[in-house]
Amino acid sequence: MISEHDRQVLSSLPVWNPAGDIVAQRAAWEELARVFNRDLPEIGDLDKDVELRAGLRADVAVPKGAGPHPVVIYLHGGGWAFGTPASFRKLGMQFAEAGYLTIILGYRLAPSIRSRPRWKTRCSRSDGRRTTRGAGTATGGASRSAAILPAPTWR
Repeated sequence: MISEHDRQVLSSLPVWNPAGDIVAQRAAWEELARVFNRDLPEIGDLDKDVELRAGLRADVAVPKGAGPHPVVIYLHGGGWAFGTPASFRKLGMQFAEAGYLTIILGYRLAPSIRSRPRWKTRCSRSDGRRTTRGAGTATGGASRSAAILPAPTWR
């Protein structure tokens, strides 16, 4: 049975109408994301739009307390066409609240992408043994592919 709180959340959602050009559709997606990013948890820090290297940006949610922390690398969902790290800010902050340094990667969206991205990220705040990835929709396959690529310099 649906709770009263859930009913209130559902009634507050903006209408999702993916008509129009891609710019209008992305704006509608971000408006919807604002609803899901309410009541953000308290964490150690949130570094927004960090340049990890040329062409690779992310939001980094840092847990409270001294590290090293286990790491989650999250590639947001959106079917290669929608979403940003900011769209999934609350999810990243929930991982950080649970003690994980969370890197929410941004990536190029269609139609500007030519091929699936391959990520090789080094995490200085990690102990190097406790790193995982999470992904939504289309990026799930890409992150799986990147995770199994041979990388002799990774430990």
